[in-house]
Amino acid sequence: MGNERLLDKNQKALSEHFTEGWLSDQNHINALIDWCDFYRHNIHRFAEHYLGLKLYPYQRMMLYELGNADESMCIAARASAKSYVIAIFACSEAILRPKSQIVIASGTLKQAKLIVSEKIEKELMPASPNLRAEIKYIKTRGDDIEVMFKNESSIVVVVGNDNARGYRSTILILEECRMIKKFIIDSVLSKFQHVRNAPYKDRPEYQDIEPEESKTIYISSAWYRSHWMWRSIKDIAMQVAHGNMRYSLLAFDYVLTLFHKIKTRNQLIKDKRRDDPTTWMIESENIMVGENENAYFDYEMLAAAQTIKQPPIYPRRDNYSPVKKGDILKHQEGEVRILSCDMAFVDKKNNDNSIFSILRLIPEYFDNGSMYYQKHVVYMEHIHGGDTMEQARRIKTIFFDTDCDYIVLDMRNGGSAIYDMLARPTYDESSQTEMPAFKCMNDENTANRVRVDGAIDVLFAVNATAKINSEIAQITRREFMEHRMYLLAQYDIAIDEILPKVKGYSDAIELDTQMFYEGPYIETRALINEMINLTYDRMPDTGIIRIAEQGNNTKDRYTSVSYGIYFASLLEHDMLSTSNQYEYHTYVN
Repeated sequence: MGNERLLDKNQKALSEHFTEGWLSDQNHINALIDWCDFYRHNIHRFAEHYLGLKLYPYQRMMLYELGNADESMCIAARASAKSYVIAIFACSEAILRPKSQIVIASGTLKQAKLIVSEKIEKELMPASPNLRAEIKYIKTRGDDIEVMFKNESSIVVVVGNDNARGYRSTILILEECRMIKKFIIDSVLSKFQHVRNAPYKDRPEYQDIEPEESKTIYISSAWYRSHWMWRSIKDIAMQVAHGNMRYSLLAFDYVLTLFHKIKTRNQLIKDKRRDDPTTWMIESENIMVGENENAYFDYEMLAAAQTIKQPPIYPRRDNYSPVKKGDILKHQEGEVRILSCDMAFVDKKNNDNSIFSILRLIPEYFDNGSMYYQKHVVYMEHIHGGDTMEQARRIKTIFFDTDCDYIVLDMRNGGSAIYDMLARPTYDESSQTEMPAFKCMNDENTANRVRVDGAIDVLFAVNATAKINSEIAQITRREFMEHRMYLLAQYDIAIDEILPKVKGYSDAIELDTQMFYEGPYIETRALINEMINLTYDRMPDTGIIRIAEQGNNTKDRYTSVSYGIYFASLLEHDMLSTSNQYEYHTYVN
């Protein structure tokens, strides 16, 4: 304090404008100016002193860095309270700098809205009488989300898309920025930025003072290195390494949540068991994951396919819960629906799951007579391998509940044992009816393993050789590259926008029920993680491509989906062929 020598003549005479009261004493005004300057450079102190909030050391450091840099990036693990700190920062800046225009943008409205509705309104305001006194009003209903302060500062929430135009900001906060497309940030959101219109700058004597720089803050959990965020992280890290104080880079992993008892050790152990290895690395260890240099599939290719906003096609949650016939999505004209199965039988660490995937094949015709199927992966689940009867029963339940037309079955690793069960009638205890036997449609030896009158020939058996697996890998990669593959939307988008509209999910009381509805999105995330960790090599003599998993990673989901894609490609050829080139015949609904 005691910086009176730095005040100009107007500041030194401010007390003359007040005839009585606290501000009529120039010493008080000098102290006020000093404290404002101190708090603007030390927002963590302002949050503790004036707002009365209790902060952890890392939160103090985070607030300090955000307050003193023009461009900041914070990459933080799950449950590290980054949204809470951002809420404190936004409110503090709004109070300390009158007429601030703070815009919070996120990939979804719900995500951005949480900072206002959950953090500011429900946590900070009850904890801070001074904050309540500073706020003029707050809106949290509908799409109009805003906090207006008595000093004319504001905090506004927008969705980070092309519709977010016409706003102005002195501080732009990009919440979960990994979900916002880079061209939206560059062409729309960054255009909001302008300098703060402080009233004193209208006076002639202050016209030559340098304006305040606007601030841009990127907040996110870690993601894949192929994402634009990784390049931004490296750019900011380079600026920091060269001592440029206008930039700040922060990163926190799960150890922080454990140290401050935000999460317990047992909770973290459960999280690690539930997550696939890549998800754990991203969301808890806060590692930006990169594809192997020999990866056959890259993240951008797969992420571009995550466009399905329609809810998954759900079968019964188990063999005893009811499913209404009217709830099953009806076939489009010419649609073919496939249930593709990769089987597991022996419990082994990280490799004991059978995967069931549903693909909708939607035909698209062209003027030149060609046709291909749009391939939509609309459902996926896993069960622990072991009991062949239970697995066969689950396959039939999914098949009939979701109105599938074909089953694709991997015959390796004991898949023949599952076929023997599928080739016999199966009793459905929930409906007290018998589900019919299935028959192999493409391999006579397999079909003759079990012969039952009335069996329906809907099962395509895959006895994959190295050559067939190479062909399957190439077909699968081509389908993604040519944008004929469609996957369920990202998990965060599902939680915010899709699942709340699903009655069974919104009405769910038990966590297990919610997890059932979230399951296909979690499985899709695991599918992508599997695929970007698959490496390949090409056999020099034959040119055959060999796909392999690395370390403890698996490829069960990839196998399930890719075998379904392979069967779909055979159907495409069969539809266009004038003669039967294959050893099987197809019946397309």
